[in-house]
Amino acid sequence: MSDQHHNQGPDAPDDRDPRLSDATPPDDQAKLAHELGNLLDGSLRQVCLALDELDSHDARGTHTRLRRASDSMRRMSDLLKLWMRTNHVDAAALHWPHATLRDALDYATESIAPLADQCFIEIHVDVPDPLLDQSAGPMFTVLANALRNAVEAIGRGGSIWIRGALDGDRAEISITDNGPGVPAGFPRDADGLVIPGATNKPTGHGMGLMICRDVVHSLGGTIRLEDQPQRGTRLRVQWDPQNADTQ
Repeated sequence: MSDQHHNQGPDAPDDRDPRLSDATPPDDQAKLAHELGNLLDGSLRQVCLALDELDSHDARGTHTRLRRASDSMRRMSDLLKLWMRTNHVDAAALHWPHATLRDALDYATESIAPLADQCFIEIHVDVPDPLLDQSAGPMFTVLANALRNAVEAIGRGGSIWIRGALDGDRAEISITDNGPGVPAGFPRDADGLVIPGATNKPTGHGMGLMICRDVVHSLGGTIRLEDQPQRGTRLRVQWDPQNADTQ
């Protein structure tokens, strides 16, 4: 009797998959917190880089960095006001007005660059101008989450390739890394995405790609995480850029 009682106590073995965190699938509150975290991280990096440039008397990019940090802080304020007013945050709320995909990609890569440099990770971009000139809509959220996931997946020493194509009303962005890839047997959905709550990162919640999926689906698009033949993964996102204009 005492043994049975002990097995039901706090020291009882946990039969759950250890890769599943205690996080529930991302609700609006979790999405808001995750998005605010990304915006805040990016803003702080931009401000730190701008201050470094001022200290070195190289102010060429300072105005741009401070403007982007200001835009991010304004977005954080707007998202918080929306949440307080409606208790709801959807993909349309993540829309960046008047921003092109070039703006979103520049900001996403510059925001993650300090962490990538610290980890000796190179980021290569090959996206044609016609695609970069399209409206970003909520795609910054997808790019920022995908790049952070790729950097964290590699860990230290590696490369990330961002490629794009535009064919009529179909746009595609792929983000490929040469990290260790998704571990065999890891919980994944039909699109290859790690299921909500599954993570092998000490501070992760398995939430970033789920938010990406919601955004891409809101644009009538598709998103897939594919294992590479040799090493690493490729995240492929396809959408109609005209839908980004209408959000």
